Amino acid sequence: MWRTGCLALIAVPFAFITTLAFGAVAQGAEPTMTFLVARPEMPDPLFAQTVILMLPRETTGEDFPLVVGLIVNKPIREITLHKLFPNSSALKQRSDPAFFGGPVDIETPAIVFRANKPIDKAVRLAGDIYVNLDSDQAAALAQDPKQVRDFRLILGRSQWSPDQLHSEMMEGSWYTVNAPADIVFSTNPATLWHTLEAQARLIPASVSSQSPLAPGLVLIHAP
Repeated sequence: MWRTGCLALIAVPFAFITTLAFGAVAQGAEPTMTFLVARPEMPDPLFAQTVILMLPRETTGEDFPLVVGLIVNKPIREITLHKLFPNSSALKQRSDPAFFGGPVDIETPAIVFRANKPIDKAVRLAGDIYVNLDSDQAAALAQDPKQVRDFRLILGRSQWSPDQLHSEMMEGSWYTVNAPADIVFSTNPATLWHTLEAQARLIPASVSSQSPLAPGLVLIHAP
C-alpha cells in the first residue's frame, strides 16, 4: 500500500465529495482531450480557476457510475517528488511538485504520463498519453523512467454524479473545452486557466444533446 506523510504540508482544508465517476475523451486528427474549465462565476473556491482533465469510463470501470476528472493546473509547491519518495534514486533530483487533483481521496496518487507503448492496467487518453489511478501502480511508474516520461503525479481526484455535474453546468459553473492533450504537461500551469477560459468565452456556447462527459446529459459545450 502506498503511504506518505508529506500531505501534512497541505494547510488548506479540503471538502470531501462522496461520489465516484466516469467520463469520456474527445479525440481528433490532432490528439485532444476534454477539459472542464471553471467559469469566472464558479461559486466553490476549491474549484475556482481550475482546469480538469476528464477521464474515460474505462479508467474507473463500467460499474463506477460517476464522472471523474483530475485537476491539472494546481501544483502543490510544498510537496515535491523527492519529498514524496525520499528513498527513490530515480527521483532524488526531482524538485518538481505533485499536483492537487481534487478533494476526493487526497492522499491517493494518480499518474498521467507519456509512454512509447501501452502499459498494463494504464488507460490510453490520447496519442501517447496514459493515466493510471491505482495508487501503488502510480507510485511505481513515477519511479520508473524506463517506462514513463513527462509524467504528472496527481494527488486526489474530482468526481460527480451525472445529475450533480449536469446541475453545475446548467448553473453556469463550467465550460467544457476540447484542447491539445499535451497541455497536461505544461511547464507553466498557472497560465492554463486563463488561456482555456478565454478560448471558451470567445466561442459562442452551444447546447449539445449528448454530453461529452456522461451519456444522457445536456451540457453547455465550448469546442
